[in-house]
Amino acid sequence: MIARLLLGIVKGVLVGGAVAAGLIFGLGVTSWTAPYAYAFAALTGVLTALVAGKGIWVRGAGVENAIKAVVSLGLASLAIFAVRKWAAVDVDLSALSAGAGRVGELPAASLPIVGTVLALLYEMDNLGEGSKEAQREAAKQRVAPGLAQAGSVEGSLADEGEELSTAAERRRGRR
Repeated sequence: MIARLLLGIVKGVLVGGAVAAGLIFGLGVTSWTAPYAYAFAALTGVLTALVAGKGIWVRGAGVENAIKAVVSLGLASLAIFAVRKWAAVDVDLSALSAGAGRVGELPAASLPIVGTVLALLYEMDNLGEGSKEAQREAAKQRVAPGLAQAGSVEGSLADEGEELSTAAERRRGRR
């Protein structure tokens, strides 16, 4: 679980940082207004949904990734709203050529936060099939070796019933 948390943090920071770097160094945007913040947060959310949790490269994950991408549009909008509304912290990223101001007004500060929150959500959601906890649960539910050799539980119970009825008939014959 700790590995999933760390993986979520790394994926979120990388995706959010990549989108922020594209804005800063590609378009020269170091600070933004609300419409741009929501649009690029949604883009960050969609990209994060494609790589976090069950990635787009995993066979059979297409529908899940499509649903995650659509849901991420809303979740990223909520996350950027929360950052812009309640993260009233001034940061100076001018040493990185990323501007200075409140966290919600700087792409280099807010997009990695949005990406990390979503990546953590999707990584924790993906604890299913391959996790050690799931493997331990599956190991607890295995059938006993004697029953597995009989082929099925019903077949072994029928065999035991026949053995009991044969033993009962023998006892009746002795009386």
